[in-house]
Amino acid sequence: MNHKIGLISVSYLITLLGLLVVIGWIFNIIILKAVLPGFTTMKVNTALCFIALGMAFNLILTRKSRSLYLILAGFAFLVCLLSFLQNIFNINFGMDELLIADNGNLLKNGLHPGRMSPTTALCFFLTALSLFILNNKRWNIFGQYILHFVSLITFIAVVGYFFSVPTLYKLAYLPSMAVHTAIALFIFSIAVSMVNPTLGITGLFIGDRIGNQMARRLFPKMITAIFVLTFFRIEAHRYQVIGVEFGIVLFALSFSFVGLILIWDTATLLNKIDHQKEDAENEIRLNNENLELIVIERTADLKKSVETQEKLNNKLLEKIELVKQQDHTIEKIREFKFLADSIPQIIWTTNVDGTADYYNQYWFTYSGMTLQETKDQGWVSVMHPDDFEKCMVSWTESFTKGTSFEGEYRLKRGSDGIYKWHLGRAQPMKNEEGEIIKWFGSSIDIDEYKKAIELQKRIAQFEDFNRIVAHNLRGPAGSIQMILAMMAESESDTEKSELFGMLEKASATLNETLSDLMKVLEVRTNNTLPYDRCELTEIVAVVEAMLTGQIISKNAKIYTAFEAPSMKFPKIYLESIFYNMISNSLKYSKADIPPEIRITSRFANDKVILAFSDNGLGIDLIMHGNSMFKLNKIFHKGFDSKGVGLFMTKTQIETFGGSISVESEPNIGTTFTIEL
Repeated sequence: MNHKIGLISVSYLITLLGLLVVIGWIFNIIILKAVLPGFTTMKVNTALCFIALGMAFNLILTRKSRSLYLILAGFAFLVCLLSFLQNIFNINFGMDELLIADNGNLLKNGLHPGRMSPTTALCFFLTALSLFILNNKRWNIFGQYILHFVSLITFIAVVGYFFSVPTLYKLAYLPSMAVHTAIALFIFSIAVSMVNPTLGITGLFIGDRIGNQMARRLFPKMITAIFVLTFFRIEAHRYQVIGVEFGIVLFALSFSFVGLILIWDTATLLNKIDHQKEDAENEIRLNNENLELIVIERTADLKKSVETQEKLNNKLLEKIELVKQQDHTIEKIREFKFLADSIPQIIWTTNVDGTADYYNQYWFTYSGMTLQETKDQGWVSVMHPDDFEKCMVSWTESFTKGTSFEGEYRLKRGSDGIYKWHLGRAQPMKNEEGEIIKWFGSSIDIDEYKKAIELQKRIAQFEDFNRIVAHNLRGPAGSIQMILAMMAESESDTEKSELFGMLEKASATLNETLSDLMKVLEVRTNNTLPYDRCELTEIVAVVEAMLTGQIISKNAKIYTAFEAPSMKFPKIYLESIFYNMISNSLKYSKADIPPEIRITSRFANDKVILAFSDNGLGIDLIMHGNSMFKLNKIFHKGFDSKGVGLFMTKTQIETFGGSISVESEPNIGTTFTIEL
């Protein structure tokens, strides 16, 4: 509603008018009751209806209490309806002077003191009715024409007062409408019709179209001209300046002249609008003539702008993508930092030049150092001095070659100063060109693992030692037992003397073996096993002494051909290897053929190659080849064997970086080749 402020002002003025009239009646102020002496007074009921309708209209405009607005409009509607019915049916409901007595009404030929005129009651009744259906879309057009009817009645009354023609503002002998009542109702009816400005006659004057503009331009001029001509015509007639017929003709001519002026003014305005239209059309035509050239120029400019914009958009998209990647990278860095801080191991990174730029929280918790203390190789103070050089050599090699780093070292725990073993690993991060851009590393606490491995290693060594002891003592003990049995069966003193000498030698060999085993035990306990200068002939002699009984009983022959007469090797292990090879050849010999054992040595590729060959039972490699050197594996039935010798021999050989292979055929013999 474009005129809402003005309409609200009208509602206040109407309400104020009613209040002033009520005050005029209370204090008998003529100017408030009748405007001028001798004019018809506005009744108290009329003033109250103005107050009620003004307030109701204000509530409608401000969209406040709907129930109160209905009560106020209903009050005015009921008062005016009853008042109108009193005039129509000539009855009295006792409501006219209910509040204030109208003592001056009889002086003006009033039949009913305090009663509003029938035209006033009708206008108030219709106005109140229009307020009820004001915002009802179905009935608002009906309400609009009711308001136009009220405007027409009150306009006629105002004209009557203006030209002093009582017939226009009263009905026959009935009381007339007060002048301020007529003016107020005329203004109020127009104001209420402005709530729906597009409906009815109001729509003729409201709007921005040419017809609306012409109506607003012509109507005031026409009304003014008619009022002026009518005034002069009536005054001339009253003062009898001219006759009736001449006055009518003169009025018609004057009105025609005024009409001509109004038509002239309207035509001038329309011509002006038409000229403006022609100028606009000419300008449009000229613009259209140049439009193609302008379009071509603008199209070229637009194309350039589009191309430029596309380039800018592409750059913008690249920037946006870069920002997204940066945001994603930042998020990933946060996730990496959270993950790294959650892992119970040391995580670190270095720049391309090797300077550390990140440690996770576990490093600071473990070392007890701050970031400032860790910078500039502060970590060196945490590493065990014995591990530093080896670790740096390995790291320098990896850093120089750009390869993975792995090393074991001890780091001091800050809480108690204890060194714990750690496994360190590092990987270089490379770009698409293969250039290193960063190093990522970790250090895992393997102290318990190292202790477990060391314990397992020592257990394995002791198990291995136990097998060697059992196996190496078994031969001398067996020889002693066999020599004693032969001495018991011998009847010759000379033979017993020779056997006794053999017994002494076997006993000495047993003692020497025990002594060597004790040395090995001591060496193993100290975790160091030295290499001896071993003469192969001496090794064979020792083994022969250990196996004297078996050699004599089997009538065995041992042949040697040593191109490499000596070698560097732990003596006790080499004796054990020779013992296992020779004892197996003696044990698995043919019953009716004396064993022949050949032992050779030679140099090859800076290593010594030992070969043990026999003419015994041999081994079916097709059947037993995959389990030759496994523990507790026996390839011939009917022999007192535990299947430990070959397994222990292979273990001893591989412990010192050697290897063993076998060639054998059943009932032909076996050849073992050992590379040490």
